[in-house]
Amino acid sequence: MWARVEEGQFDASGKWTMERNWNGDQTDYGLNLPATPVVLKVRIRSY
Repeated sequence: MWARVEEGQFDASGKWTMERNWNGDQTDYGLNLPATPVVLKVRIRSY
């Protein structure tokens, strides 16, 4: 299960900058990746 999926980028110093948070439509049945490449930061959780 996905706890949080963020789309973003790393700046020149290596710090993560989030551009948007993916909602359930993009993550319900796995990660529905777009045609253009993106960088994702994914946190997972278990029950």
